[in-house]
Amino acid sequence: MIHLGVLVPDIIWKSLIEDLEALSSPIYRGRIAKSRRDKKTYTSAQIKKQLGL
Repeated sequence: MIHLGVLVPDIIWKSLIEDLEALSSPIYRGRIAKSRRDKKTYTSAQIKKQLGL
């Protein structure tokens, strides 16, 4: 049997773990499902305005 390993930069590893933790949240997944059903879209200008950019 051959065992292989992969080196991943720390910043990418932390981002991956954060994504996995978020996706394990039923509330977060529910919000995603609701947004997909809503079908409302926003322009990049609207998003920037909401974020104060």
